[in-house]
Amino acid sequence: MMVALCLSCVARAADHEAARPVLALDAAAGKLYRLDGGSFDLLRQTDFGYPVNDAIAVAPDGGAAFLSSPQGWVVKLDLHGGQTRAARVAQETAALALSHDGRYLMAANRAPGTLVALDAGTLAPLRVQEAKDKQGKASAVADVRTLPGRSSFIAVMRDIPELWELSYDERAEPIFEGLVHDYKMGEGIALKGPFPPRRTLLDPPLAHFHFDPSSAHVVGAGPGGLLQVIHLDIRRKIRELRLDGAARPDQGVRVDWQGGPALLLPHQDGALLSVLDLRAWRVLRQLPGGAAIRRLVSHDRAAHVWAVGEDGRVRILDKRSLMFLPAISSALANASAPLAWAQDGKFAILRERGGEALLVCDAATLEIVKRVPLH
Repeated sequence: MMVALCLSCVARAADHEAARPVLALDAAAGKLYRLDGGSFDLLRQTDFGYPVNDAIAVAPDGGAAFLSSPQGWVVKLDLHGGQTRAARVAQETAALALSHDGRYLMAANRAPGTLVALDAGTLAPLRVQEAKDKQGKASAVADVRTLPGRSSFIAVMRDIPELWELSYDERAEPIFEGLVHDYKMGEGIALKGPFPPRRTLLDPPLAHFHFDPSSAHVVGAGPGGLLQVIHLDIRRKIRELRLDGAARPDQGVRVDWQGGPALLLPHQDGALLSVLDLRAWRVLRQLPGGAAIRRLVSHDRAAHVWAVGEDGRVRILDKRSLMFLPAISSALANASAPLAWAQDGKFAILRERGGEALLVCDAATLEIVKRVPLH
């Protein structure tokens, strides 16, 4: 049965002869697997020798991938030749973001608390920005992400109630701090670049966040699970929601629900999922999770959401009904949540427990269609 399914899988995927290779990252093990985008055969395995943060950014032309490690390293991997280049940017790095045009990297560092901008081609540092408020209070940087719709990086601070937007748009207007009657008349001094921070003051700080589809809002959560909706243009909070337990927007998944965009949020200190309307900014529904859920994983075109529990076990939620499937196959029960997706979202790449193989799962039928042994 598995052989027949495997051949069917390869036949369907082979229709896309120019499919981009799939990169499956096992962050905890510090391993990156490069798979053929059509056959899902293993092309190359890269072992970094240390754990890495669980996000990978790929250059727009598909020629390079970028990762960071908790120990403060930024790594560039040539996807054609397999060579790696690394630069130390801090003692402890929380996250790394790549500009949507592939020119710049921004590293968010906990120790020391800095944002470090790098040239994505050479990894040469372009700017080191200390994370401090106007009174000089220092902070660790909690997270940074790219917002393509605004050609900017968005960063939040762990210890000061501020959100920063750092533009890489060469046509962006100058940024003035303080009151300026008319900047065109030279009445203020603009912050010097590159990547000058535009501050949004918050209360309390945010630790995690998610963008809405319009790129105009950030949904964030901080201590106690308080949700804040931040409007990036007017630079202030426009809505506040209190949920039962600490929600993690960064571990949520965007879904279409009742005719509009919604964010499915896990509650990390309880067995609940909340469905947040991303237009009206209200909770549409709360779902019993059955057990504490650490994060949610999906693809925009996939029909299911994978819910990862504290023990690493997965449960699967149907996007249309928002109901958990009553049972999953023994093969799925013996696998991780998806490490990666095929570009079209039709297949998910899982890791078999024990780490001896990767599993290719048909995202519609949830059948394992190929086992890829690891060497």
